[in-house]
Amino acid sequence: MEPSTHDVMVGSASDAIRQRATIRVDGERVPARDLTRTTRAADFDDYAGVELVNETKVRGDAVGASAGEWISFEDADLRAGVTGVRLGGAATAASSVEVRLGSPTGRLAGTVPVPATGGTCAWATATAPVSVVRGGQDVYLVFRGSLRIKDVTFTR
Repeated sequence: MEPSTHDVMVGSASDAIRQRATIRVDGERVPARDLTRTTRAADFDDYAGVELVNETKVRGDAVGASAGEWISFEDADLRAGVTGVRLGGAATAASSVEVRLGSPTGRLAGTVPVPATGGTCAWATATAPVSVVRGGQDVYLVFRGSLRIKDVTFTR
């Protein structure tokens, strides 16, 4: 658990708070995420509009989304610099995923084309170059079409 401060409020309703206290929870800082290791798409930190879907009919989770929806991986450790991205994707029609930094509309680092794979559980590996990315970054994967992704790996 990371260090944080929480407000504890007691009352009969949100507009009738009778007691309030602030507590500090001590913890340790969670290290930055290393996206140069294969990372499950379902392990995202934030999202808009996506849903968790089956990777296969018997096991695993993936992320399914439509155009404009996104997932993010916060505080990714890209200090060594990355120049490419690889993801496991499935789509019934050709689609793509934009790699953006800082926000879903932030700097475009690259676009990964995902070909039609013949089904939502027919997985293919899609790769693309990205502009050199260094340092700690919030990385957003923005869907441009209807598709699923199961994992992502940034390459050097």
